[in-house]
Amino acid sequence: MRKITFIFLLTLLINYSNAQTVGIVYNINPTMGYSFCKGLFKFEVLNQHDLNYNVVNYIESYMNIKKIPNKIFDDFDFSAIEYFTERIKLKKMAEYVENFCEKNNLDRIIILRKNNAYTSTDFMKTLHNFEHDLGIITFNLEKKKTLLYYNYVIINYTKGSRKFEAVLRSNYKSQKFEEPIFDSVKLNLVNNNVFNYHVIEYNSIINRFLDESIPFVLE
Repeated sequence: MRKITFIFLLTLLINYSNAQTVGIVYNINPTMGYSFCKGLFKFEVLNQHDLNYNVVNYIESYMNIKKIPNKIFDDFDFSAIEYFTERIKLKKMAEYVENFCEKNNLDRIIILRKNNAYTSTDFMKTLHNFEHDLGIITFNLEKKKTLLYYNYVIINYTKGSRKFEAVLRSNYKSQKFEEPIFDSVKLNLVNNNVFNYHVIEYNSIINRFLDESIPFVLE
């Protein structure tokens, strides 16, 4: 009986020691948006509004399903990690994140950081002033085409590593549908089919990032 009790307690101790708490911090607008634009290269936004999707809430719910202890924080100082192009400041950046982990008892932080550095030819630069950092765009000249974009970076930081791993970088993807997808008078999507399609597509991107970059997410 004592042997069984010892094994049970040892199992609990191992499970407890393997349980890692993940912090989630962000400075982006986490709500997906819809934008109707005039032009194809230089956009003029004629209509934009929120859609019923929040990427931070999705990451939180995905971790909860996987039974990953997690917590969203709103007191992370993003000004302390604005210098990824300046290697001399990486040590100072890592010190801030290490202290944040220590203070909040975290083993890892997922950082959703707004994209603020572009090359002169970077297409994502044209989307910098959009209200949404994640969204769906339709164009007046393309009645069957959408553009799904995410103009931010997801950074994975493991306590003690002192390394910032950019696991998802800003990107976009165009998609052509068989039928016209927007109302040319209301400048809005004609139904939820396009939204649902892109939500499934984007969730698969997020799932892949979580499963590949956080080993203990996998069951």
